[in-house]
Amino acid sequence: MARENFTAKVRNQIEKSAGHQCSFPGCNRRTNGPGPAKTEYISASGYAAHIYSASKGGPRGQGGLDSTELKMAENGIWLCGNHAKLIDNCNGERYPSETLHSYKALHEARVLLEHEGLYPPVGWIHEVSLIQSPLFHARQTLQLSKLNLIYGKNGTGKTAIIEWIQSLFDCEKIERWIPADKSMLNLQMTLLNPAIQHLEMRVEGKEIKYFIGGNQIPFVPIGFRIFKPTPFDYSIVDDSEMIAKALGLPIPTIDALIEEVNRFPHAKAKNLRFEFDTDDEGNTLKERVLFADIIGTRPNLVLRGNLSGSETENILLELATAAARLSGKYCPTLLILDECIRCIFDGFFDFYSNHLLNPLNQFQTLMCIPEYRLDLDNVRWNGWQVIRTHGTPPNASLSQDLRTTQT
Repeated sequence: MARENFTAKVRNQIEKSAGHQCSFPGCNRRTNGPGPAKTEYISASGYAAHIYSASKGGPRGQGGLDSTELKMAENGIWLCGNHAKLIDNCNGERYPSETLHSYKALHEARVLLEHEGLYPPVGWIHEVSLIQSPLFHARQTLQLSKLNLIYGKNGTGKTAIIEWIQSLFDCEKIERWIPADKSMLNLQMTLLNPAIQHLEMRVEGKEIKYFIGGNQIPFVPIGFRIFKPTPFDYSIVDDSEMIAKALGLPIPTIDALIEEVNRFPHAKAKNLRFEFDTDDEGNTLKERVLFADIIGTRPNLVLRGNLSGSETENILLELATAAARLSGKYCPTLLILDECIRCIFDGFFDFYSNHLLNPLNQFQTLMCIPEYRLDLDNVRWNGWQVIRTHGTPPNASLSQDLRTTQT
């Protein structure tokens, strides 16, 4: 049976991208250095492990990737000998491909920042446990990766999960879940920050309690930035004001954000720029209009009127990812894409997995989509951790058994 091995060049690329260190959280073991003799140099203690399996029937399956994709550096993670063996135990069930993508991206983000002389905490949410909640069966658990999708029918608790995650870092988000009765919400979270941290939130009646490592605190002091864009509000006449409201950012920051989108080499929207609007007589108005070039269509399109729904969403997503990208260089950042995603085009998940898994995007993404918008038979979940909500509250449940493990 053919095995899709990495070439020496690709193996070397995977090792260097990891800074010659094990990518497993909390390990960071160096895999090269001086040998016993002064003239020797050891680099044989590390392994370029496959995320999706190098052979059919191997751990984690092949995820629908072809032979070329299986041998690319994006499908490899650099590990020490102990962890290279660990991830393949039990056919890789404890370490699915999405988890390894997350480990790889988190580690390489830290290495890239250190290379630039930046040493901020680089952290992502690894696991969320709903110990008790008003909507779900007790002890439901979500394992998160760099890219995460929650989908299910409307009314099955998708948005509630997002609000509860936000509530651990922003007390105001929990207000609508503080009931008059004594129903309880108990949420536990594991952060890779980059060391493992355990957070907990308990809501009992009108009382809120937070814990870190089992110790009660008045609030969670960990710096964790969350961006949750909303759809454009076209009742706002000025495009810069409309964009600022959608992103929850001050208006003066939008010009700098536009420049960041234009600098990003993998953006699908290019050459974004503002121009002042004019009236029917050609007089310049104070309101500004956004122009953009969308790859695959003609250039110089206006945000209002010339663009389709998916193209408009694409501009919003490029702006949101630019904001998260800038934030992710300096503090742990989560981008939540919920109500702003309405147009699911062919190749949507492939495009955004390539986009959001890019090493320059050093943040975590959580997307929420109703089930009816997905063609489940024709989706390739490359890099996405997929979580599905089932049932009806208060007895809803979660599952993560839908993966790209095609062989």
